[in-house]
Amino acid sequence: MKQPQFCTIAPTAYLPQYARFTGSPYHLILAHLLDPASKFYDAGYTEFYQSTKLPGETYIMDNGCFEMLTPYSPDRLVEVGRSVNADILVLPDYPWKPWQQTRDAAIELIPQFQEAGFRSFYVPQSETGDWNGWMESFEWALFNPDIDVIGMSILAHPIALPHIPKGYVRVVAADRVRTWLNADPTRAAAFAEKHIHWLGMLSPGLELPPLLAMEMVDTLDSSNPVWFGHCGLPYDMFTESWIPVSKQYVPEVDFGVHENKRARDVIAHNLAMIGETFRNAQLEKHNAG
Repeated sequence: MKQPQFCTIAPTAYLPQYARFTGSPYHLILAHLLDPASKFYDAGYTEFYQSTKLPGETYIMDNGCFEMLTPYSPDRLVEVGRSVNADILVLPDYPWKPWQQTRDAAIELIPQFQEAGFRSFYVPQSETGDWNGWMESFEWALFNPDIDVIGMSILAHPIALPHIPKGYVRVVAADRVRTWLNADPTRAAAFAEKHIHWLGMLSPGLELPPLLAMEMVDTLDSSNPVWFGHCGLPYDMFTESWIPVSKQYVPEVDFGVHENKRARDVIAHNLAMIGETFRNAQLEKHNAG
């Protein structure tokens, strides 16, 4: 049975209070905020992760693909990863490109990451509408012993399944993967040994409960609970998605904002709902077993 954990992503001003709010030992940190050569560099964000790592914690450093739509060079990723004592680096991935491009980059770069002392995190991608290609990429990673973590990209499933509404597409994708896994004991056994990380959330209320119920999650990260809280938007459990307004009306996350002290209770409420959902999933599995 997987023991899923939530990784809180937050603007710098909120990191001291909320980065460890859910008690998870896993942290997803963002390369573009850590790199002094980047226009997005945030000295406070960097200092926090350089100075506060606790025993037993695992730092996963992303590759910047989501923010910049192109990954960092491997040499730069290694350098920035070392600067914050990261444990796992996300390999370059190429959304909207043939799936083999991401695989071939991984084949080339895994030895370099391993030599530098990092574990490897692989993110399957594909061209628009190419679900079969995405599955081939996933299968390649599943049976590759050099891949420590498989990442479920917030971009990949909407790209591979463009006919599915975005609020539901990741659940549909997870159900398809689970059906494929359960059709072959060898696949299921390999999946049980592989760490699966979900990158971001499109819709917490629609995604989290079914993904957890399907036991498809080891770790999942999102800035959504803290950012919506900063904007004064509490999650509503009686709303299907939990989100009180459409995301299109909420500004993009700004990691340099000042703390909104009036939003503290809202942020705590949102994170508490996330934590309770994770705990309830574990309790249900325990009682069922």
